[in-house]
Order: sequence, then C-alpha cells, then structure tokens
Amino acid sequence: MKYLLFCLTLLSLSVQAFEDDKLKFEFGRVIFNELQEAIGFEHTEKIPVVLKGANVMYGLLVTSETDEILTLDSVHTIPTKDNKVIKVIGKSINMKHKAAIFLKTENKDVVGDYKMEVFIDGRLIKTFDYQLVSST
Repeated sequence: MKYLLFCLTLLSLSVQAFEDDKLKFEFGRVIFNELQEAIGFEHTEKIPVVLKGANVMYGLLVTSETDEILTLDSVHTIPTKDNKVIKVIGKSINMKHKAAIFLKTENKDVVGDYKMEVFIDGRLIKTFDYQLVSST
C-alpha cells in the first residue's frame, strides 16, 4: 500500500511540474506615454509610489500554453505604518491563455516590503517579493 501511495505521489508531482512549466509569470510596472496610454511593461521588483507626478500601475502577467481554463488567485501581504502586516485576498480570475493582476499605488501607500502569493487552481505556485520605494 505504501508503494502504491508513493507511486501516486510521484505521478502527481510530475503532472504538477509539467503544468507549471507551461506557465509564464512576469512581474513589473506598466509604462504609460504622456497621453496615459499603456505602451510597455518593465520587469522590476522596485515600484515607485509616484513616478513623474502620477501613481504607478504594477502587477503580474500570467501566460499559459494550455487550452485549459485555470483559476488564478492571489494573496497580498501589505505593511502598515505601525510595522505590522495585513493580508488581503485578491479577486479570483478564470483565465485561458492570459490573465493579469494589476494594482495601482496611492500617495498614502507605505514604503516597504510587499509580497504577492499566486495560486493556480487553489495551489500556491509562486511568490513575488517586491518593494514600494519613495517617489522619484
């Protein structure tokens, strides 16, 4: 019985690894032109609270090579002014091929270390550590 359980566990792990290989994650900030049109994406883990007088849109792009519909969830760890952290659950997204989780900074955001945990079909897949930094 233990041998059968071990084989099933290995099979399950190999299937999960195969699925994970078909996922691409890109974290960073959206680049806008002077007309506030999105024109690009910069991969970065340091997000300014304000850039050139405007709040910054940042987040995660997820691309899947499969035709499956996947459920994308997120949990965000956010620092507070009194050196504590709070966790906020993001909205669940059904994705096929592409999805995004975007956030926008606010002037009152605390500078510090943040975290985004990414779940696919209820399973923690990836964690992104990033910083909100002083305005430039």
